[in-house]
Amino acid sequence: MKNTLKVILVLVFTMVEITNIAVAQSNVIDQVVAQVGGGIILHSEVQEQKAQMLAQGGEVIEDLECAILEQLILQQLLIHQAKIDSVEITDGELNGQLENRMRYIISQIGSEEKLEEYYGKTILEIKEELGESLRESLLAQRMQQQIIGGVTVSPLEIKEYFESIPKDSLPLVNSEVMYAHIVKIPLVSKKRKKEVKDKLNIICKRVVDGESMSTLAASYSQDQVSAAKGGEITNVHRGDMVKEFEAMAYTLAIGEVSEVFETQFGYHFIQLTARRGEVLGLRHILLKLNPAIEELAQAEITIDSIAKVIATVDSITFEKAAMLFSDDGDTKHNGGVVINAQTGNTMFEMNAIDRSIYGAISTLKIGEVSKPMLYSTPDGKQVVRIVKLIRKTNPHRANLKEDYQKIKMACEGNKKEKEMNKWVDKKGKGVFIKIIDDFRDCEYNYNWIN
Repeated sequence: MKNTLKVILVLVFTMVEITNIAVAQSNVIDQVVAQVGGGIILHSEVQEQKAQMLAQGGEVIEDLECAILEQLILQQLLIHQAKIDSVEITDGELNGQLENRMRYIISQIGSEEKLEEYYGKTILEIKEELGESLRESLLAQRMQQQIIGGVTVSPLEIKEYFESIPKDSLPLVNSEVMYAHIVKIPLVSKKRKKEVKDKLNIICKRVVDGESMSTLAASYSQDQVSAAKGGEITNVHRGDMVKEFEAMAYTLAIGEVSEVFETQFGYHFIQLTARRGEVLGLRHILLKLNPAIEELAQAEITIDSIAKVIATVDSITFEKAAMLFSDDGDTKHNGGVVINAQTGNTMFEMNAIDRSIYGAISTLKIGEVSKPMLYSTPDGKQVVRIVKLIRKTNPHRANLKEDYQKIKMACEGNKKEKEMNKWVDKKGKGVFIKIIDDFRDCEYNYNWIN
């Protein structure tokens, strides 16, 4: 339990969500469970944090309420010290974060009106309450950053940390791969574009003539998320959509239907359903510009010729070919190497790799290039690519040679944890901290009870 708690306490401070507002709405008979300096922690806060963690699929650990209370105590201690040290959060920082949080909350509940109805408060009142909690959370984060933000580890420290781990406690690491790709986006012909646009213009005219936009969106739109809701998109703010979509949406009057227009996703038209200041509600229908079979075939021929050039011309490496010919702007300038969005590094666990290339990767040898294969990009485009296997590890016990970055992160986390421990031991002695009897038997990581 202790290791899990330390990870929560040292590395995670994302405690302000919709539950911060809900505290005031709780039907539970409330009581103060802890006091840190002049700040108090209510039992309802602990319960709301617990409910949120469980609802989001968080890890169920023994004495979860104890872990949450310790997290809240640490936050209060950080806030207390931040005020002493005159740490500040500017109004600009707060407002930016607050807008992001409000958008998230509204997207979860459905609309501003539903949020107001649920809490029986205006948006301004909800923002004010959430803003107070958010400012404190940001203060705690800023204070924590001052304590451990500058912690780094040397190669010697990493080696010593690794050697301090008992051999039988070293974790098993799954097979991992590092790969690069060259992508070709098929050229969609003017004829194909006209076919898609003409089809959408017919649907658009049916809406203008009085048919239900909702019914037609559910039947025809290729935006699967909004189509399931009759094409509805709520709480659209400036900057939420691509520029062509946003430019069209903000020119419409309520009830007005736009002309058909093109974005990177295909052809759309919009009907504005609501406007509250700069916040829009709308419906839209999307038809994607999926390439025809012959256009995909031509892209496959092109990328196959690139692969043959790489295999036969000594002066053209895969990396150089990626820079010259790949249509993937995110990877072409680093040799086509694909970054793992979950970890930020270049290694992928085989059991979590993109299914579209699992078969090809699993049969390649290091340095080999795959045959051309179809691939759907995150924004839904159908493309063709070839893949080069750069590195592959077998399942193994963690070691410095193959897992240096993972061990470095663990070492750095361990050092940050020790810094936090020293800081809490030092600062906690000078602050009044009281915990009620019901929580005094918890197995805390820090010595809160003197």
